[in-house]
Amino acid sequence: MIHKNKIMKSLGQIPEFKILEKKELLWLESQLNSKRILAGKTISHQGEINNDIIFLNDGILSAVYSTDKKIHIRDFYFSGNFFRDYQSHSNQEPSKFSIKAVTNSVIQIITYEKLNEIFARLPIIKSISEDLDKIGFMNISKRFETMLILNPEERYLELIRERPFLLNEIPLI
Repeated sequence: MIHKNKIMKSLGQIPEFKILEKKELLWLESQLNSKRILAGKTISHQGEINNDIIFLNDGILSAVYSTDKKIHIRDFYFSGNFFRDYQSHSNQEPSKFSIKAVTNSVIQIITYEKLNEIFARLPIIKSISEDLDKIGFMNISKRFETMLILNPEERYLELIRERPFLLNEIPLI
């Protein structure tokens, strides 16, 4: 079941896309491959090259490192976010982590090849993509900084302040 109390995010709700005309936005959305993902399912696998760009319409996903002995959560992704495995795509090397659905989710996927076709038809999308890449970099940088500077209790309190809904949404096991 998709989150009843949340409005699914669409591209038109993301500030960077508000510069597009309605017909451009509709065409762009028609280029994305929409999928419903059940909680617990893996979207992309550690060890495989990942060239996809994912837009999370609804739900929560996690990036997970798995070793023989332990599973590590790299990050969480929430409704309205774009993300991709930059390192796997840029270097055409196997991904170091998997993307898994924490909750039932709705995603839209675009392949790198399709993105290049979109750039050719709507060149402004390249600028939007660069802006989204910058936002993604800043988010990762902030997360890294938080891990270095704050102790676990301070990180927990920051999480509760910034995303209080997570305690009800993400299972602790």
